[in-house]
This record gives sequence, structure tokens and C-alpha cells, in this order.
Amino acid sequence: PGLPAREVDCKIRGLHPWPGTSLILESGERIKVKKSKLSSTKTLLQPGQIDEIKGSLILQCAAGCVELL
Repeated sequence: PGLPAREVDCKIRGLHPWPGTSLILESGERIKVKKSKLSSTKTLLQPGQIDEIKGSLILQCAAGCVELL
């Protein structure tokens, strides 16, 4: 969340397949992230928030967004 989207995307791709990347939601549910890509989506989300926008999971980063695939 405190990192720019490009850096988050590189970390997700660089850690696949091992050791892998996962996110823990506020509900306590863990989501395994296998792929990502930079997104040009504009949101009103705060860094670290995830929302479904037009059928895609979007993670708002400090600068830009990442689509979780």
C-alpha cells in the first residue's frame, strides 16, 4: 500500500511461483495472488484498499493501481 503500483506489480510477479504473494482482507480471509498487471483505472480508494471495478480486482497503491489476476 505504501509502494507505487509499478513496484507492487514487480514484487507480485517476482515472487511467483515461490514463495508466492497473498493478501489478508479485513475479514481475515487470505487471497493468493498469482498474477498482476498495472492498471490505468482511476479510483477514490485509499492506498491498500481493494475493490471490484468492472469485473476486475483493483488494489490502490500509493501511486497508481494494480489489477490482481
